Amino acid sequence: WYQLQMSINPGGQSGWVNFPMDWPYLTAFDEYLAMKVGDATPEARAAQQNDYVRLFGARIKSAQYVNNDIVLYDPAQADLFANAGRYGRAQVAKHLATTNYLDRSYDFGQGGSLYEFFDEIQAGLYLQIVNGSIQQFLSLYAGYPAAQWRRCDPANTQLGEPEPIAGFRYCLDAAKTPLGDDGNGGYLMHTSDYRATTEQVEQYGLWKATQLGAEPTRLAAWSDWIEAMW
Repeated sequence: WYQLQMSINPGGQSGWVNFPMDWPYLTAFDEYLAMKVGDATPEARAAQQNDYVRLFGARIKSAQYVNNDIVLYDPAQADLFANAGRYGRAQVAKHLATTNYLDRSYDFGQGGSLYEFFDEIQAGLYLQIVNGSIQQFLSLYAGYPAAQWRRCDPANTQLGEPEPIAGFRYCLDAAKTPLGDDGNGGYLMHTSDYRATTEQVEQYGLWKATQLGAEPTRLAAWSDWIEAMW
């Protein structure tokens, strides 16, 4: 149903504007279905790739519909559920991170890229996807100063869990921590309860995308954003 809704009449579900889509629900289930299908047979792998392509499309669409005038955070509103920032682009920053498209390394293990198979469709297509993701992220966030973001409070559990790793967070971490050493000359993301904070995700993504040979101007702008935020 949500896939059909996205194709026919997408929008950003919100308490402020009555749009029809529940973006976190759609993207979570696209990824969950792909994991459940697996890749044990050629048929399963093809079905899994279809799910990942749907996830890719959903992220593009969600980026289009959160690019709006809702503030990143309203410091006058203490209730995190009622705050305007919960309904705008700040809430989906973690879903639109370029790291979602890359090989990932965590302190508990590794995860391969969901999208390298794009190179089987057309040589070089995967790197184009990575470059596009960087540009998409920058277009949504690079124009906003650090002061406009809420800073995550580890002691705040209004969203059901510590704010820096909460699924519905719309904050940036108060400070950044250096990435971990993976023991093979590379880096890994530190995690809490198997989840990486935004600052870890962004630092790692910049390093990994640089390794892949992403477009230098976009990498420089991304690096500038990270330095400005932390």
